[in-house]
Amino acid sequence: MSQGPHPMREQITNQPTVLRALLARQDEIADIVAHAASGTERIWAVGHGDSFFAPLAAAAAFGRWTRLPYRPLLAQEMAAYPPSGLDAAALVIAISISGGVGRTIDAAQAARSSGARVLAITNTPGSPLTHVADDTILLRIAEPAAFLAGTVTYTASVLVLMMIALLLDPGEPRGLVQAPAGSTTAGHVGGLSALGHALTVLEAAVATELVIRESVVPLAGARAWHVLGMGCQEATARYGAAKMAEVADAIGIAH
Repeated sequence: MSQGPHPMREQITNQPTVLRALLARQDEIADIVAHAASGTERIWAVGHGDSFFAPLAAAAAFGRWTRLPYRPLLAQEMAAYPPSGLDAAALVIAISISGGVGRTIDAAQAARSSGARVLAITNTPGSPLTHVADDTILLRIAEPAAFLAGTVTYTASVLVLMMIALLLDPGEPRGLVQAPAGSTTAGHVGGLSALGHALTVLEAAVATELVIRESVVPLAGARAWHVLGMGCQEATARYGAAKMAEVADAIGIAH
């Protein structure tokens, strides 16, 4: 298992830098969220394939940082069976890195047709999804080579969703719910600090690459890998299992 330069390895090791740059855009993203979610009473987040795992992974952040109901939903399910409550008081966050996934575009169009507002998260300016959406958050990440399985686009999508949850904090002046008397920005500051700490932990994890390699070498011949996760971590387990199949040509099974 070579430790030489490899585009996918470089993408993984560069994640802390890329994600810190995204977190530094908090004011820009706050303005987009404030405009997109004005008057919002309920939220759905939709995606297809890998882009559906991100809303699942971010669910705990919405439960912790906002009082608004939040539900991840497969894009094709929203397109085929628009849920009740999908109206002018609803916000649908549609995630597609390419901005061209047909099922996600269909879901966004179904949401718009029902009167809901649509906020797109994508890495592709001017893509079809951006034309359907009311507002767009661009990740601005250098795309990996076409033959690589993206990893930073997944973690970036999760981070942006967590930032949205934090910026919907009803205790904030920007908040979408009437702030209670005496509320402060402590939750907002604490949340940003927690996200920054998470990136520090990620940086430390990336630095253990040699230890990880030494642990994996004896297992390199395994044909099936069971990836375990609980709660919001189940989404990352499912994502990891998918990458095992795509990258290592191994059987990945998430639990």
